[in-house]
Amino acid sequence: MRRFLIKIMVFLVPLILYFALNATLNYYLISNQKIDLGEPQVLIIGDSHPQRSINPKLFKRAQNIAQTAEPYISTYWKLKTIIKAHKPDTILLGFAPHNISEFNDMKFSDEFWAGEMFRRIYPIAKFSEIKNKIPVNKKLYFQTLWKQTAF
Repeated sequence: MRRFLIKIMVFLVPLILYFALNATLNYYLISNQKIDLGEPQVLIIGDSHPQRSINPKLFKRAQNIAQTAEPYISTYWKLKTIIKAHKPDTILLGFAPHNISEFNDMKFSDEFWAGEMFRRIYPIAKFSEIKNKIPVNKKLYFQTLWKQTAF
């Protein structure tokens, strides 16, 4: 039995070290990645409504970065990250009743939605900012973070 455990350890230790090194390197690269949007004067953000309904070609130097089913907290994190590198003159934010419903809050805790949301926002998520306000499935978040960075 002891010999078996030694063989398992000899197999697992290099594998774990590889995944840990890969995760560390990828997380560093993602965290220090520059945002290249050009120099937008108009920034269009929000969910699928502004994504599909506002044509950036109708504006001078506009960029549409809206995503389908994006909650406002994700939009806030995205905007906070972008503002560090770019200073747009105008920000167009889509607004609809479903944007302020509790349904958007459950997108970070519900098994069905959380995996997709975490895959989209893991590089910019700051869950410490919403602690005790919006429930977050931390286990699923760390699984997503591990899958996206270690593999």
